[in-house]
Amino acid sequence: MSPMTQLAIAAQTDPGCDPAKTVNEDAYVTCRAGCGTLLAVCDGMGGHDGGRVASTTAVQVLQSLIETAPADAASARFLRTVIETAGRAVHALATADDEEYRPGSTCVALLFGRGPAVVAHVGDSRAYRLSQGKLERLTNDHSLVNDLVMAGIMSPEDAVNHPDAHRITRALGMTAQVVVDVREVNNLATNDTFLLCSDGLTDLVTDDELVQLLSGRNANELKSICSTLVELAKQRGGHDNVTVVVAQIEQLGIDTTVIPEPTAVEMSLPPTVASSPIQATLALNEPPRKVVAPTIVESALPLAVSTETQPIAVRSNGAPVEAPNPASSPSAAQQHWGTQSLHGQSTPRSSARWVIIAAIACGLVLLGLVIWGVVH
Repeated sequence: MSPMTQLAIAAQTDPGCDPAKTVNEDAYVTCRAGCGTLLAVCDGMGGHDGGRVASTTAVQVLQSLIETAPADAASARFLRTVIETAGRAVHALATADDEEYRPGSTCVALLFGRGPAVVAHVGDSRAYRLSQGKLERLTNDHSLVNDLVMAGIMSPEDAVNHPDAHRITRALGMTAQVVVDVREVNNLATNDTFLLCSDGLTDLVTDDELVQLLSGRNANELKSICSTLVELAKQRGGHDNVTVVVAQIEQLGIDTTVIPEPTAVEMSLPPTVASSPIQATLALNEPPRKVVAPTIVESALPLAVSTETQPIAVRSNGAPVEAPNPASSPSAAQQHWGTQSLHGQSTPRSSARWVIIAAIACGLVLLGLVIWGVVH
C-alpha cells in the first residue's frame, strides 16, 4: 500500500460557445509528485492572450513547485506559499502599460499528501466534495456579490443573476501579494469524489444537478462525467470558458493523520518561468472581468508582513532581486485602497480638530467671564 491517497482523475476544458471567447483563458493541471497529488484550475482574465498567459503561468508555477517539493511538504502552509508564489509570477507579467487591464487569474487547488487533503483558492473558481451522497462546497467565492450574501444584505437567489456577479475581490496578479484561503479536508473516505471547476460551469449548472451527475459513479466513468458537465454548460449557452477536473479516491494512504508543518519553506520562481517570462498581449477593446477593491472588513485588517509572503521583483534576465518593503511598495498601497481613515492619516487629522475645538471653547469661556465682569 502507498502512504499517499490514490486517485482516479479526469479533466476537460473547452472555450465555450461565445464567439468573442474563442481563446480559452482557463488552464488546469493534475500531477503526481513525491509530496502528493495536485489538482488545480485557473481562470484567466485580462482579455484573450492576457488571461491565457496568466492562467498558464499560474499552473506552470504550481506544477513546478509541487514536483520539486520534499516528500513531507504537503500541508496547508505549503500550499498557501505555493499559490502566493504563483501570484507573484503572474503579477510580474504586467508592464507599466498594463496597469488598467493587467493579467490576472483565479486559482483553486487540491493537494493530497500524507496527511489530510488541503484545498486553497483565490477568486470564484470552486471545489466540491461529494461524500455519501452529500455535496459539500469546499470554497467560498471571493466576489462582491458573495460578500453581500455573507453579510445578509442579499439573498442567494438574488445573487444568481445579479449584474455584478462576476466582480471578484481577489485574484492572482492584481497585487504582488495575495490573500489565499486554505483549509484542510478531513475524514476522507474511499469513493469520495472531488470536482474543481471554473465559473463557466457553476454559472449554468446547479449544485443539485452536480449531485445527480456525480453520484454513484465509478472511476471508469470520470472522463464521461467531465464531458457531460462541459456539454451541459454549452447547451445552456456556454457564455464562458468551461473547465472541470474530477477525481475519486480509490485507496486511502496508510497514514492519514496530521503531519507536522515543515520547519522552513523557501519558494522562488521556477527557472523555466523566471528566465523566460511570457509577455502578455492585452485586448483592451474587450474589458476583462473586473476586480474590485477589498471589502471594508478586509481593508480594515492590518497588512501582515511575513517572510513567506514578501513580494518579489524579477530582473530582466529573470533573476529574483531583493524585495522592497511592502509598507512602501505600490502593491501595499493598493491593498490599503480607500482606507486612509483607518490608518496613519487619521491620528494627525483628529488631533488638529480637537485642538481647534478646545481653543474655541476656551475663547467662549473667557468671553463669558469678561461679559460677567462688565455686568457686575
